[in-house]
Amino acid sequence: TDAPRHSLRVPAEVQVTEVQRRQAEALGWWDRWRFWLFVASLALGAIAFQFVTLREYSVALGVTNRKLDAQVRELSERDRMMRRMNDELEQRVEARTAQLGEAMKELEAFSYSVSHDLRAPVRAVSGFSKILWEDHADQLDEEARRKLTVIESEARRMGILIDDLLAFSRLGRQSIQQVELDMRALAASLFD
Repeated sequence: TDAPRHSLRVPAEVQVTEVQRRQAEALGWWDRWRFWLFVASLALGAIAFQFVTLREYSVALGVTNRKLDAQVRELSERDRMMRRMNDELEQRVEARTAQLGEAMKELEAFSYSVSHDLRAPVRAVSGFSKILWEDHADQLDEEARRKLTVIESEARRMGILIDDLLAFSRLGRQSIQQVELDMRALAASLFD
């Protein structure tokens, strides 16, 4: 009365060879039982080893996940901080741009005011010198005529300076344009 044969799937590390199986069949019932009990204990040992290995992997995976979570939190915090800093920088740039715009408007108004306020007295000086020429030229000696000529030329020069001041104040409102420039010709024109 032999025990019925069952086909067991055993992990590769504990599989019984054909020779071992024949030896087990040659033994008596009790010995075969002990042999299969030994094979089962080997299989359970392999399964327990795999469980321990899986548990170690699970612990290592948990540690790695915690590290990754910490890195994600740190990167998220850095991203939030960078966005906040960018927002602050944009606000500062907008504020400075507004301040610069206001300063440019004030400078333009000042230049306009100065040029017009200066132009009136220069026109008056020039006008009075012309009146002196027209009405009293025959009464003026040579020195007085020279002085009137100097007054008129300086009034014209002051008018040119005022015009240049106005032109300079308008430069701030114009965009910068790039042009090719022959530096040799420019330098030569300065020395000629």
